[in-house]
Amino acid sequence: MSRSVRSREEDVTLEALAAELRRVVTAGLGRRLNEDELPILKMVVARLGNQDPPDFAAQVEQVVKPLVQQLGDSKPGEAAPLLFGADKTSAGLRKVGDRRRLAADIYGIEPDTFSRKEELRICAIIAKKLLDCYRAAAPEADLASGRSANGHDRPAPTTPGNRAHETIAALDEPTALALDPVERRLFVVERGKHRVVQVDLADGRITPVAGVGERGFSGDGTDARLARLNRPDGIALDVDRQLLYIADTDNHRVRRMHLPTGQITTIAGTGRFWPGGRVRSYLPTRPDGPAIKAKLAFPRGLALSRDGTQVFIAAPGSSSIRVLHPAKDFMRVLAGNGKLADTGDGRWPKRISLAVPVRLAFDAERQLIYVSQDASPAVRYFGLSYSQGEMQTVPGTDTGTRPTNQQQVFADDRGHGGIALDQSTNRLYVNASPGIACVQLPDGARSMVPVTDDLRHIGDLLFDSEGRCLYVSLSSEHRVVRIALP
Repeated sequence: MSRSVRSREEDVTLEALAAELRRVVTAGLGRRLNEDELPILKMVVARLGNQDPPDFAAQVEQVVKPLVQQLGDSKPGEAAPLLFGADKTSAGLRKVGDRRRLAADIYGIEPDTFSRKEELRICAIIAKKLLDCYRAAAPEADLASGRSANGHDRPAPTTPGNRAHETIAALDEPTALALDPVERRLFVVERGKHRVVQVDLADGRITPVAGVGERGFSGDGTDARLARLNRPDGIALDVDRQLLYIADTDNHRVRRMHLPTGQITTIAGTGRFWPGGRVRSYLPTRPDGPAIKAKLAFPRGLALSRDGTQVFIAAPGSSSIRVLHPAKDFMRVLAGNGKLADTGDGRWPKRISLAVPVRLAFDAERQLIYVSQDASPAVRYFGLSYSQGEMQTVPGTDTGTRPTNQQQVFADDRGHGGIALDQSTNRLYVNASPGIACVQLPDGARSMVPVTDDLRHIGDLLFDSEGRCLYVSLSSEHRVVRIALP
């Protein structure tokens, strides 16, 4: 860490933090924080362990709420300067359209659909992340966390049957997970460092697999460890443990790594995403065709068919589920009409709307695809066969508000990402922050996985049939944990 970072850490007050938060929120993160600023913000928050958490949370809200209110009351053109700073030329961006394109790059919101609602949503995301950063460092803000206001450990509340979770790796914003059951290694997307690593489950050793650790795009046809990835957020391992598929999310591509040789190549996506249109459909006019020429907007969750001939892709940027046939270089739409909503149960998958699909689970025995949505608590599923091809909601997951239009989708950052399937017992594990729900299929009987602490901001879930456990990536806590199951 640089000398300037240390000097600015030494004398930290609540007022100084409020000023820092005001600067960051007012700027709207319209520019990326540099290497010095981000550690300062994190460590300033971490030093507040002996402060009164409600007082801190109140000050954060005092900083954020007026800005959000101003955005809500202003016209879109007036809101843009507030969102990206008062100086219209500070970043060399003189037009509102340029600012919106910048925001689209940072937040994954498509420019042609950008409006006051999206600007409002960005500020809400920033406010939520700042509060999450505090709760991770001073968990007394959440009394179930097991820490006191002065930072000392206190006994965590327990009940009969509760199971502790075991941290197996500390990583920078871990998200998607994949397991090699033979060599007992866990592949983890380390999104904060733009790379994929493997964790040896025997000794905890962490080894880089793909990504040099710098944001960008490069490396096709070369060693995957020297390639540049851009905020990857999906991963899948084929049954032969030879091929590792990576959703290179902010590069709008799916890439494939041959594990024996270490070579990486792009197999889908041009690097450009489809910007949508006036009909509010996010799918291109002709979405089916050669995979390498397809516009694939922000791919995330991946799943594979048993024989590896089909790669299922959750593409939240086009509000759809796509299927890639690598051997044929062909990709087509399986589900989603491109509109942002959570509607259409009982209809054919291509005619329904999805609310930001992010994670997939594939039941190879029953030929069913389960889809979790980031903007809705409902997990939905459909079959690959004609007889069970209609889209349905998994009973027991429809536990909250389901958005019926684009405005409701953008109204709240719900973050209901991870799902994992235990095919042997027909149980579906679902992110139900601050915990994990176990849903018995097909009747939907629901129970909570008993753990001693709250589990929040889950990036992904993975069921290990051999170890009878769940692996859980906790993105904002920067760690991966293992939970033993009965």
